[in-house]
Amino acid sequence: MKDERYSEQKKAELHPDVERRFFKIQDMKLEKREDAEDLPKITGYAAVFNKYSVDMGFREKIAPGAFKGALKISDARALYNHNPDYVLGRQSAGTLTLREDDKGLWMEVDPPNTSYARDLVENIRLKNIKEQSFGFTVKSDSWEDIESNTPTRTLLEIGEVFDASVVTYPAYQDTTVALRSLEKAKTTAEKKPDDATRNMLQSVPGVDWGWLEETYIRIATQESLPEETEEKFRREINRLLELLPLVEPMQDVEEEVKGVSSEPMQGEEARDVAKKVQNTKFKKYGMEIFSYEDNN
Repeated sequence: MKDERYSEQKKAELHPDVERRFFKIQDMKLEKREDAEDLPKITGYAAVFNKYSVDMGFREKIAPGAFKGALKISDARALYNHNPDYVLGRQSAGTLTLREDDKGLWMEVDPPNTSYARDLVENIRLKNIKEQSFGFTVKSDSWEDIESNTPTRTLLEIGEVFDASVVTYPAYQDTTVALRSLEKAKTTAEKKPDDATRNMLQSVPGVDWGWLEETYIRIATQESLPEETEEKFRREINRLLELLPLVEPMQDVEEEVKGVSSEPMQGEEARDVAKKVQNTKFKKYGMEIFSYEDNN
């Protein structure tokens, strides 16, 4: 009977954002240690930079420097076939070393003198086992050709390294988290305002439109933000509407602002209508969720 502790469902519940990729360990070697009774070290590259993955519905590569921050906070384990009962090494114990160089992520494991580790070392020596699974989270990535049949993803920053498992069978590449990232990239592209609107907004002095746009996209793509960030965003949107040059309501916006006469107006009535017209510009690319509120 399959042990449910190690099922993909259980792993997903514990670490919903962990992604796994499978590689042949580059330059895999067994290196003898000074004590003849110790098992040899297992060394090799767990991941290589700028090398495209197989087609998973998208292609993926890792940018140089992607592991720099992650290795400062990770406490990765080296496992045999993903089984946490078969631990080969651990960073905090000094029995697993992970370091980044110009080529990629270098791995060095000092396996324990156990029956399963001895079996693994022998299978590596015979070249029966030479693949590895790398578990990680992503802090930042970028996508290109997102509307093509094979988009390209670049992993810019790894958030944390969870494990580097030597495996008998490279399993199906789980792409659930990556595909969520792709959908977010597509949504982000759709939510960005057109160039004319952006230029108009950037022309208003004293407004950090870069921050406004970035924050809006994060909200529009359903990223969870601190309440104070969302509140600041609402305040800035309203302040921006106050600063936009007033416009006279014209015939071409009459349909967009219901109940507005096309006749020229004066005073507060004209100002109020102008604000509504300006707010309509935001609605064209989805900012109606932060619609103008007259707090005067």
